[in-house]
Formats: sequence, C-alpha cells, structure tokens
Amino acid sequence: MVPASEIIDRLQQFYEYENLGFINLADKVRRKSPKYENNWRFKTLEFLENNFWSEPEYDSHVVRTAHKLRKIPLNDFAIEDLRIMIGQNIGLKYLIPLGLEALEENILAEGDCYEGDLLHSILKRDFNFWTKYPKHFERLTEIIQKNEFKIQELDPKLFNVLEELKKITNALNKSSKLRCQKR
Repeated sequence: MVPASEIIDRLQQFYEYENLGFINLADKVRRKSPKYENNWRFKTLEFLENNFWSEPEYDSHVVRTAHKLRKIPLNDFAIEDLRIMIGQNIGLKYLIPLGLEALEENILAEGDCYEGDLLHSILKRDFNFWTKYPKHFERLTEIIQKNEFKIQELDPKLFNVLEELKKITNALNKSSKLRCQKR
C-alpha cells in the first residue's frame, strides 16, 4: 500500500503555479470527459484501441487470457475478465467504466478469486489513471462511500485503501479551495 504522504506528493506534481495561484492540471483534464462511440460496448479492445496484438510470446495463463480477451466484445466480459484485464492495466479507458457499473450493482462483485476482487483490482490502479480520468475517480469515490460498511466488513485492507483515497480526495479539495482563495 502506498502511504498517504507519497500519494499527496504525487498529487502535488500535478499542480503548477501560475499568476500566484494554483492551476490544477486534473481540472484541465476534467473538462474533457472521455468520448466513447455509442456502440463501444459491442466492440473489442483491439478495435477500440486500434492496436492488434500478435500471438503471445510468453506462455502463461494471464498472457494467453489477456490476448484472448482483447478479441472479445466488451459487452461479453464477465467480472473475472474485467478483474484480469484491469489488474494488468489493459484497456482501462474502456474497462474501468464497466467495472464501476458492476461495483454499483454489487460492491463485492467477484471473479474467480474472492469476494470483492474486482473492487480490489480497481482500487489498486495507478493514480495517474485517476488523474487522467477524474470523472471515473469521482464515481469510484461515490460508490465506495455508499458501501463503506460492506467494504470494512469484507476486508480491513480494502478499508485502508479507501482511507488513502479519502486523503487524496481531501488533498484535492484543499488545493481547490486554495486556488479559489488566491484568485
């Protein structure tokens, strides 16, 4: 688990001084919500990303599965498929929204590993993804807040990750207030 102080340090890298005020780069990105085609769920990751992988060069279950899943339409993905691909940082732009939908239905959605494994996989994504797609981060935070008790009951470690996310959110809010006060 990444300590809150390190996460906050990373966040501060996304701020810059301009005219004695802070400019939050995440706010600049926030204005641009990801654009999706109307029928994106019926397409494959290969098609959406216009990136067609050759045959796997490494023979492992995860590698073979990832290659196979890139050729399957997203609407055919099961929870386990989402968990594997998100855990490998593959197709996050398209798969995180699907994962968030699954978490809205059941915060403890599980693939083949354990109850809540999809949530765990999503929570462990690199913070750079969340700064690039802050609307997804806001949605994740809302889902978690609505289900805080279930998460704490399931796994105290996930609850610790939740606490780290809250600290990040608080740091973002404080920075936004500072920017408003300096303007």
